[in-house]
Amino acid sequence: MAVPYTFATATTAIPLSNLDSNFATAITIGSTATYLGNTTTTIAGLTLTSPTLTTPALGTPASGVLTNCTGYPSSAISGTISLTTQVTGTLPVLNGGTGVTTSTGSGNVVLSTSPTFVTPLLGTPTSGTLTNCTGYTTANLSGTISNAQLANSTISGVSLGGSLSNLTAGTNITFSSGTTYNGSAAITINAASSSQVYPGAGIANSTGSAWGTSYTTSGSGTVVALNNTPTLTNPTVTNYVETLQAVGTVGSTSTLALTNGTVLTATLTASTPCTFTMPTATAGKSFILKLIQASSGMTTATFTGVKFPGGTAPTITATASAVDILSFVSDGTNWYGTFAQAFA
Repeated sequence: MAVPYTFATATTAIPLSNLDSNFATAITIGSTATYLGNTTTTIAGLTLTSPTLTTPALGTPASGVLTNCTGYPSSAISGTISLTTQVTGTLPVLNGGTGVTTSTGSGNVVLSTSPTFVTPLLGTPTSGTLTNCTGYTTANLSGTISNAQLANSTISGVSLGGSLSNLTAGTNITFSSGTTYNGSAAITINAASSSQVYPGAGIANSTGSAWGTSYTTSGSGTVVALNNTPTLTNPTVTNYVETLQAVGTVGSTSTLALTNGTVLTATLTASTPCTFTMPTATAGKSFILKLIQASSGMTTATFTGVKFPGGTAPTITATASAVDILSFVSDGTNWYGTFAQAFA
């Protein structure tokens, strides 16, 4: 009976009778000799190139490269893995690493949520909220602190340069004398303390609007007068200058005001008599009016509520562009006027 195999260089079926003597001839596989018909599970000295093994039992290999292996169970890992020589790349935080590629400083790894720093060098942060910070030295403060930022805050032992303005109720400031200012309309400083001064002004006493109004100062001395209704007692004023206010060309009526100056100039309109309404009579107020006649079409002017010498109002000089100077002073009830005319 022919066996459907080929053997060696045979190209056709070989009868079993021709194979009988060959069954006793050893076949060497690798370094292991075996015989046809024998069953063996151990082959030594055999090198396989790119084999595909299906669920093999590898035993304990003497060596092996598992670079492309997958599915290795973590429970089977034993021994020590060197993080410096056996692990490459960045080890994530969840796997026990830092998750970073570079580091500086020393100590513990700091994660991003609620970390605690011990004497860190922050450099110049681009942003930060210091609401709960303490220990900041006042010598390092710069810039402007708003009243809103000072709300519900306490500053002790701080010299406040510049000025404090628009303080509101609830913004308490306690001075070294023990006096507290709480944003009310007035402030009282301990009169017995000659060294007590208003912060920012650097002056022991002031008069005028209640302290807390925005103001500027000029000149020198020991008393500052604020710009709203100040009261000066027996001052010496040298070489003072009054503000010149140009009323301009007036029509048939004009209301005089002293808000912008107490030396006024006005020019009459040709052939148009003008009635001037005086400012409110305030005791001690005074002003000067330089009245210029029209260049043509001479006209007149009258003044309401003014008492002139002899009860007779002046007749405005009827010369082209003539200048008359009228001076007025009030006792709180009336305005009293004097005049000098026909200046060349």
